[in-house]
Formats: sequence, C-alpha cells, structure tokens
Amino acid sequence: MANSFMYSFAHSSLPLILIIIVAAGGLAFIPASIARRKGYSFVGFWFFGFAIFIAAIIVAACLPSKSIQAPAQRASEDARKLSSEQAVAHGSGRSAADELEKLQQLRDQGTLTEEEFLSAKERILKRL
Repeated sequence: MANSFMYSFAHSSLPLILIIIVAAGGLAFIPASIARRKGYSFVGFWFFGFAIFIAAIIVAACLPSKSIQAPAQRASEDARKLSSEQAVAHGSGRSAADELEKLQQLRDQGTLTEEEFLSAKERILKRL
C-alpha cells in the first residue's frame, strides 16, 4: 500500500515540478538581462536568478554599471576636451581643414559631444 502511494505521488507531481523548473529558468533571464546591460556576467546571474530569483533581481537592480566612469577618469577626459578645444580655438598653425578633421576624429572617438563639435566647428568657420 505504501509503495503505491509513493508511485502515485511521484507521477502526479512530476508535471508540476517540470513547470516550476521551466518557470524558474524563464524568470532567471530577468536579473541576467539587467546584469548584462550593466556589464556583468549574464550566465552567472542566470544561475543566481534560477536558484534565488528575488535576491538576484534585487542585487542586479542595485549593481552599479561598469560603464560609469570614475570621477578622476571623467575629469582627465574633460581636461583633454578642453585642451583640444583651446588648441583648435587658437589655431595651432594648422589649416581650417586640418582642424575640422581633428574635431571630427575627436567626435567619432567620443571625446567630444555633438554640441562641443558643432560649437568648435562654428568658431573655426567664423575665422575664415
């Protein structure tokens, strides 16, 4: 009698267990996607989310983005931008075409924003 009870319990709960495993696997993509967008391991957070979904989503949401620059690095980039703009503004002996080309390179590299690029370009063109 006890044997038949265990058999029926195992077979009746198997679909429920499979549904829970599939659901946990699907939900694990949420913290994994958040972590990946912030620069962390997708696979590691998928396993974390599969095991402990609530904790994984809280941790992933609270993680700082790896792409956020440190203040010292940001300050050095700002100084480079300023010095490049000053060099262009004072016309360091280069032709306007050379200066515009250099500005375009700085913009393409992400050193200058579009607004900074347009402002410096306007100053160069006014000198002509």
